[in-house]
Amino acid sequence: MKLKSLILKNFRSYKDVKILFDKSMNVIIGQNDVGKSTILEALDIFFEGGTIKIDMTDFRKNAEDNKIIIGTEFVVDGEKEILIDASNKTKLIDECLLNNDGFLEVLKEFEIKNEKLQKEKVFIKAQYPKEYFNEPLINMKISDLKKKLNEKFNEEEVEDIDKRTNAEIRKALYGKASNEFEEIKIDITKEDAKAVWEQLKKWLP
Repeated sequence: MKLKSLILKNFRSYKDVKILFDKSMNVIIGQNDVGKSTILEALDIFFEGGTIKIDMTDFRKNAEDNKIIIGTEFVVDGEKEILIDASNKTKLIDECLLNNDGFLEVLKEFEIKNEKLQKEKVFIKAQYPKEYFNEPLINMKISDLKKKLNEKFNEEEVEDIDKRTNAEIRKALYGKASNEFEEIKIDITKEDAKAVWEQLKKWLP
């Protein structure tokens, strides 16, 4: 994967911006105190480099909502198979985990409550089948996936599906979905999806 862009909202001097990166070399220039170091420090926070820690002083003054967002987009090799759970390798495009532009978009959100910074939540912004909005398949246990499989397929069809792995069941369910897609945010810090984020981090630059 290659870093395509950095998304900042309510982070220090940045209200709401997307910073694009070139695939070869990038140079950040500007006068003092315009936010050059902020870009690098936001990347350090996102990639958990350990040098910079986010705190309440990073929350933009006069922000219109109560969240700091640090996000990234990555160029993904559509044919590359990666491991995103304990089952088997799969493609992010087959898992409906890419955004409208075909990139992997990951957003880290830090909510402010009672003037305190809450624990981060991590979301994937994805073009996703509308019928699975309420229960994104990536967040479901294999037992729940099997139940949904029995709801969507008849007995003969179910017999032809490999029910031993999450990825194969999800693939079958996505194939059965209607062609209605919309971009949504999928929370991958929920208990059943935490392993997905841990695996994805291994593939990030």
